[in-house]
Amino acid sequence: MEGILGAYPAVRRRVAAEWGAGFALTAVVGAGPLVRLVMAAEWTGVAAWVGGAMFIPSLALALGILSRTHRLFQAIYLPLWYTVANGLPVFDYMGALRASRDMADIQPVMTVLVSAALLVMVFMTNVLRRFSRD
Repeated sequence: MEGILGAYPAVRRRVAAEWGAGFALTAVVGAGPLVRLVMAAEWTGVAAWVGGAMFIPSLALALGILSRTHRLFQAIYLPLWYTVANGLPVFDYMGALRASRDMADIQPVMTVLVSAALLVMVFMTNVLRRFSRD
C-alpha cells in the first residue's frame, strides 16, 4: 500500500484516514460492550473502551509504519491481547481488568497517552521518510 499511497501529497490526511479506518473498524467490532457499558452508566468503563479503541489502530499503524509490514503488529498484538484475555494486568489497554479502583481511573488516561505517543511517532516517521526521499 505504501507504494500506492506514497504519492499522495498530504501525509497528515493519509495517516488520519488510515487511523480513522482502523478506529472505525475497532469501534464497530467493540460496539456491543460499549452499549452495555453505556446502559449500565459505567463511565470509567466507557473511558477505558475509548482508550482501547484508540490504542489498537494506533499500535497497528505505528508498527506497520516502522516495520513496513503487518507481521510485527500480529506478533505483538496477539500476546498483548492474550494477557488481557487471561487476566494478566501487563497493560490493560481495554479496561477489562479493573480490579483496583485507583488503576481503573488511571488506565484510560494512560492508554490515550500511549496512543497519542504512537500517533506522534507515526507522523514523525512519515515526515522523516518524506524528507529523506527529496
